[in-house]
Formats: sequence, structure tokens, C-alpha cells
Amino acid sequence: MIGYAKNISETTRRDADLSDPDLWLRYFELGGMSTPEELRSYLRRGVVPSAHERDVLAHALNERFSELGRSNHPVRYAGGPPMIGSPSRSLPLGVIQLRLLGSFSLRIDTQVVRLPMSAQRLVAFLALHDGSLLRQHVAGSLWGETTDRRAAGSLRSALWRLGRPTHPLVEVVDGHLRLSPTVAVDVRASQALAHRILDPAREPTESDLDEALLSEDLLPDWSEDWVLAKREHHAQLRLRALEALCRRLSEMGRFGHAVQAGLLAVSGEPLRESSRRTLIAAHIAEGNAAAALEQGDSFRTLLRDELDLEPSAEMQALAEGLHR
Repeated sequence: MIGYAKNISETTRRDADLSDPDLWLRYFELGGMSTPEELRSYLRRGVVPSAHERDVLAHALNERFSELGRSNHPVRYAGGPPMIGSPSRSLPLGVIQLRLLGSFSLRIDTQVVRLPMSAQRLVAFLALHDGSLLRQHVAGSLWGETTDRRAAGSLRSALWRLGRPTHPLVEVVDGHLRLSPTVAVDVRASQALAHRILDPAREPTESDLDEALLSEDLLPDWSEDWVLAKREHHAQLRLRALEALCRRLSEMGRFGHAVQAGLLAVSGEPLRESSRRTLIAAHIAEGNAAAALEQGDSFRTLLRDELDLEPSAEMQALAEGLHR
């Protein structure tokens, strides 16, 4: 415990440019349970707190040093590694996979990592925004219904609840947050694939022809406004890519695979006529007129029932050609 006592002291608080009340408030908002008087005893008289209280206090100080851009003041935890986002990179890095398509899931190597909801929201928000973001922007976006001070406290709490894994997830530098570049995010891979498929000048590789990454929506059971906007963007991009993939596969004579891509597009948005026409064209190219007719009739009925509309002239001409 002696090494730890030297690491957190009254001198450490002064180095962090925090008053006693400011340090206690940060510590309390991160989940600390000691009183202001007890906290002063830890700092000034060498009283040793519990392991949890030491770690909360270390987190509050480390976060402050990160805000100040002073990476030469890392505060060690109770026999543990540095906090998430500390400058140290000596810890081993494994394969970190973040899944946002279909549902939220985090894996490190083959192990599923459970995170509380506040930490999930923070990780997902950073994953859906490229680059570094001001912490005030992140706090306001995620906890905008509260005061600025409470939002900042909620952000500190979410960072704390990420824990201290050997594989950092979030980097905190100079008042900015970003997802660690070591994290592989499925929605980023999905969108990169969609752009490759939609590039008419690019010949698709065999790996580009796998529609699995285009088969699911972004966090479909989340309802936050920032998720809804990103979900709609992703949905439109993936549907366009599935339609393009269906056409390319038909041109290559891989009709079964083309139909599968077309069906995924139709299931993603049953009232999207361009997806339905693409699927019908794939059925026709394969010589399955009955399947094409069924898709056309189904779409016409659905459009009338849901929107009281008729298919476009292009769709009607396609249907008339099938009936000849």
C-alpha cells in the first residue's frame, strides 16, 4: 500500500489543479461513497481506503490529467493497470470486435464482454462517429435532457463503468474522446462493403459478393434520436448496395445468389419498388417467370393496402411483359 499512498496524495490533488470540493464531486459522480472529510484523510493523512474507493479516486484524477493534456501524471489503480484511455500502450492487445448490426455485442478474442447500458451507449455513439469528439458534445448528445453538470457526471460514470480491461475501448486525450482504433466495428465494415459494391468502376472481389454484412439493421431495438438518424442512413445505403449486388450477380450468372440478395433488400423495405424490380429481374434472368409474377402481384397488393397507390409505369410494364 505504501507505493499507492505515494501515488495519490495532497500533492497529486494540487498537480491536478483541483480544489477539495471539486475533486470530491468528480469522485462522488463516479460512484465514490466516502465523505469529503474521509477523502481529505486519504490525501493528507495517508489513511488507506478500500480498493474500490482507491480506484474511483484514481479514475477522477486520471481523467483530470487527461483533460489537462498531462500524460506524464498517470495515477495507478489498486494493484491494477492504468485507466481506459491512459497513454500507456504496454498492455497486450487482442482482437476486439464490436457488433452494432442486429444487436449490441462486444467480444475480446472469443470472450463476450458484458457492459452496462450507459457504457454501451457511449461505446456505440463513438463507434458511429469518426474521429475524436469533444467530451461536452458527447455528454450533451447522450444526456441532453439534464443539466451540463449532470451530463458531464453521467459521462464520467459511463467511462468508469467501462472498467479497466486489458484492452482499452475508449481513448481520452486533451478533452476529446474517441473509440480506440484497435476496435473492429461491423457497421463500418458493412458501409465500406456497400461503397465498394456501389462503385461502378470497381470490379468486385469474391469477398465483396457476400451479403452477410448487409443483412441487418443498425441497433434495431434502440430508440435514441442519434441512433435513428444513423440507422436510416445505414438502411438506405445497405438497400442500395443489395440491389446493386443482385444486379451484378445476375450479370455473372449466379442467379441463386442474386435472388438471395434481392430477397434481403425486399425484406428490409417491402414497399421499396426499386428493390422489388431488381428481385423480379433476377427471377426473370433465371427463367423463373412464376416467381417473378408472384413478387409483382404481392407488391401491387401491398402497395394498394398500405398506401392506396398503384405501382409505377415501369413496374406495370414489367408485369405486362410477364403476362404476355
